[in-house]
Amino acid sequence: MQKFYHLQRVAMCVLLVSMTWAHAKDINLLPKYGSLPKSESIRQADREFIAAMGRQFGGDLKKASQAVVNRAWQSVQSGDAKTAMQRLNQAWLLNPDNAEALWGMAVISAMGNEFDTALTLFNEAAALDRDNVNLAVDHARTMSIAAMRRSDSALMKDAISRFEQLAVRAPGNAANWQNWAIALYYQQDYAGAWRKMAKMEALGPRVMTDPRFIEALTAKMPRPVAD
Repeated sequence: MQKFYHLQRVAMCVLLVSMTWAHAKDINLLPKYGSLPKSESIRQADREFIAAMGRQFGGDLKKASQAVVNRAWQSVQSGDAKTAMQRLNQAWLLNPDNAEALWGMAVISAMGNEFDTALTLFNEAAALDRDNVNLAVDHARTMSIAAMRRSDSALMKDAISRFEQLAVRAPGNAANWQNWAIALYYQQDYAGAWRKMAKMEALGPRVMTDPRFIEALTAKMPRPVAD
């Protein structure tokens, strides 16, 4: 998931992205194939695909699943969400316990404003990979975006609580500080947002902040002068 995690640098863009894949009738473009029944011809195609991937990876379907997930990230980074979802579904078909496949589906669902689906998938992924900090960071970020979109104070409270816990669990995770700052920005707590950005920037010169967010925050409140 590291490739997907780097997309945190453009977190604000997720608020603006509008995608149409979720409205397609093709079950290949729905997370977990929409949990819809499949015809016998499709089930046969699935069996042939699994068998072929098994042969290619020496019978290791978990390894095959991960290889397909890695290709899905490439599709996401190139802006091809449809191909990414198709590949994530294939990865899930090969290994239903692949948390990264579910994670990817969750991120794409959020990009398409399908937040109920996204949060359900995040919960499923988290149950399979509880120790993955980057997954938890992305989960909290998506919760905060959903809360902003819905003006859901309870959901935002949950997201903020997760940011706080992650700050203790992984204080060196730069994305969590910025995600927290963005959530505070939308709550009009500009001073609080600057404090979180200061925590992020203190991690070192190699940390890459989102310049668009800095510009937006500065327009609301100039950067506080350091003591």
